Amino acid sequence: MDETNSNMEHTPAKKCSRKGVKSVPGLVSNSRESVTVVACISAAGIAMPPMNVVKGKTEKSLNGFNKSEGHENAVWAFQKNAWIDDAGCLKWFREVFLQNCGPTRPQLLIVDQHRSHEALDLLEEGMRENVRILALPPHTTHFLCPLDRTVFGPFKKHYNSACDDFTMQSPSNLVMKWNWPKLSNDAFKLAFSHRNIVSGFRACGIFPFNPSAIPLEAYMPAEPTNIEYPEPEITREITTTETRSEEEQHDIDPNPTNTSTTDLPPYDGVNPEINLELLSQIAVENQDSILDEKEREEVEEIFNLSVLIGKSTEPEVIDLPLTLPPDNSGDNIRHNLLQDHTVEPIQHGAIKQRRDDPLWSSTMMQSPLKVVDWNSEINNIFTVASHASINEKPQKRKKKQTGHRVLTSDECIVEKRLQKQKKEENDTKKKANAENRKKKAIDEFIKKMK
Repeated sequence: MDETNSNMEHTPAKKCSRKGVKSVPGLVSNSRESVTVVACISAAGIAMPPMNVVKGKTEKSLNGFNKSEGHENAVWAFQKNAWIDDAGCLKWFREVFLQNCGPTRPQLLIVDQHRSHEALDLLEEGMRENVRILALPPHTTHFLCPLDRTVFGPFKKHYNSACDDFTMQSPSNLVMKWNWPKLSNDAFKLAFSHRNIVSGFRACGIFPFNPSAIPLEAYMPAEPTNIEYPEPEITREITTTETRSEEEQHDIDPNPTNTSTTDLPPYDGVNPEINLELLSQIAVENQDSILDEKEREEVEEIFNLSVLIGKSTEPEVIDLPLTLPPDNSGDNIRHNLLQDHTVEPIQHGAIKQRRDDPLWSSTMMQSPLKVVDWNSEINNIFTVASHASINEKPQKRKKKQTGHRVLTSDECIVEKRLQKQKKEENDTKKKANAENRKKKAIDEFIKKMK
């Protein structure tokens, strides 16, 4: 037993057209409503009549469907979201399953772990009728459910084909509530055939019993978030007093292709002022924030960036170290800094807040600032956070699902009854507290009126 969704806005079938055509028209319905189809099949290749759950709150919601053209023994139900709930599942068990399963007992009913299949009323009804209800393990129905393996796929395919044939007969033909039962019934007869049903039980290894029908890959744990990220590059620093050999100095390309149009003097390996000029050029090219006149003057005073004068009126403070990486042979220094590091500008207004702090100015001049590696920053953004790093409390489920496979066992029934009793006690306590608060508020209001 399982459920599937049938949309009135069907998926159009593939069309054949001439090569080069940009768009191929297809007619679909403008109705976004859907119907839940509850189906049940047996290992003998027999399909029970479906139960169709439509969207609505009263019996009047069923009047829009032409039920006479649907399945002759189909059961119709309504729910506010067109979903299957506890009452709908119990209705299906009484009006569909018990009426078509035959007098032989005991019977075995295989379901998935949807919470409506674990309702206490359903389980007690199954025990009274000597029907054993077995729940499949979670996240395994794509291998263990015969309906998912060989029936629901052809059903949706035949339904889309029937809708295509119906809409192509006339431009005024649209899939609506009135003609949905006929289209769904035509697809049901083709998909729920003896061959498809028997193939589904055989593919799942249920009947005949064959554990090797499930491939070994199905038993492997799923790790969709286990992605190996490249390790971040380690930045190294050397003091500016170290010099390069003459060959290494000649290997430096003064005009790299991936740099800006502004030319810089070649690096001589000794003069540390090249770093200041480099910072000034990067500051001119990365104008992400605008500083006022006083802040610009202070930037020039702190970093001695005389190059900025006359070149840019809106420089940006760049958070880079005043040291150079050791291995830059064959590459321009500015190119490496722009490619391997992320600059962190000082926030707008930070200099104004620390204008009168001489210690801060001296620290900015003497000690290198932080260099951010972009690989680690991206990893921190896209890596899936563990549960321990999430401060939010996990949301509690309204209904706790059991871990039992045989839902009609005595242990499971006792557990469900205890849960129901506890819920009734909590509801009674909440109702009593609400009445006490209401009574207290009325008493306070009467006192104020007196």
